[in-house]
Amino acid sequence: MKNTFTTLAVLCFAMLKTLGVETNSIFEAIENDNVQDMQKLLLAKPDLEIRNQKGWTPLVSAVKGKRAEIVELLAKTGANVNASSTSGTPVNCFAAENGDTNSLGILLKYKADVDATNRTGISTLFVAAYEGHEAAVKLLVKSGAQLEKPIFAGDTVLMLIAKYGRLESAKILLRAGANVNGRGPRGHTALIYAAYNGNIEIAQLLLDAGADIDAKAWNKGLSRGHQPSRPIMAKRQP
Repeated sequence: MKNTFTTLAVLCFAMLKTLGVETNSIFEAIENDNVQDMQKLLLAKPDLEIRNQKGWTPLVSAVKGKRAEIVELLAKTGANVNASSTSGTPVNCFAAENGDTNSLGILLKYKADVDATNRTGISTLFVAAYEGHEAAVKLLVKSGAQLEKPIFAGDTVLMLIAKYGRLESAKILLRAGANVNGRGPRGHTALIYAAYNGNIEIAQLLLDAGADIDAKAWNKGLSRGHQPSRPIMAKRQP
């Protein structure tokens, strides 16, 4: 019996040691962008959902490092393309944040959720738009990202982009058909956000697209009953 326990202990130790080596090797291959080593490692069918000390799976690590070829290998081998970091950020968002359309396109090809959001409701589309990565915004829109999906606090991407002054992203969203007069849960429109935050160029863009200058918010927020026709709107181009 004692020999049996000893044998089992040795086997378990060997397995754990092998797993540790395997795990380290996978993340080292990603860090070094070593495609050949990764190909060899994947032949052994390792656990692709293991996490490093940062809480990242191999796929998350590869996307954050802009290792597109390795992203392709991992996705093709069966890595979860909807994986998130331990903080709840979807792998899509990391690609969008980096403006890495190669990795983002691969994830979407392997059926990653184009409308994935983090724990606070921030979507992949918003991340790309906020960071000013126009090619990534176009890719997400082309891939079917929902333009009117309520995200953070219930507002749409266009509303938040107007708030933060991302002009080029706003142009793309409007060309794709985003509702220029859509309202958030407190009644705010993209134009109200743009005007309140002094984003005159976006305000003009929204007006040219048919935004209602007389729209009023109906609940607490910027200010009850706030309208875009405040003095700053007098600066808009004729």
